[in-house]
Amino acid sequence: MSAAGLTPSPCRFCGAPILWAQTKNGRAMPVDAAPFPRDQIAPSGRWRLVREGGALRVFHDVAAIEVAEVWVAHFATCPAKVPSAKRGGLEPAIRERLAYYEAARAAERGA
Repeated sequence: MSAAGLTPSPCRFCGAPILWAQTKNGRAMPVDAAPFPRDQIAPSGRWRLVREGGALRVFHDVAAIEVAEVWVAHFATCPAKVPSAKRGGLEPAIRERLAYYEAARAAERGA
């Protein structure tokens, strides 16, 4: 599924564009509005988005299916929420996006 046609909202902590999806338990989960290539994200961090009726649902079963793009929980890429000490262990693609969001946030603040 492409995120085309969906309107992202800004993260209230960092301002990055996010989509709100619903987990199988009915909880709201923020995901980055832009997907990642599947091969850049470890299976444990891959999420699949599906539209069901009027809801956007998120599933954590991407390792079992072949898709080109996967989504990542915004918890993993939010510069306001990911401590600097933990960033070294992240996949390079996630570290790059985290750095991009951080730079955009600093530019917005005029830093």
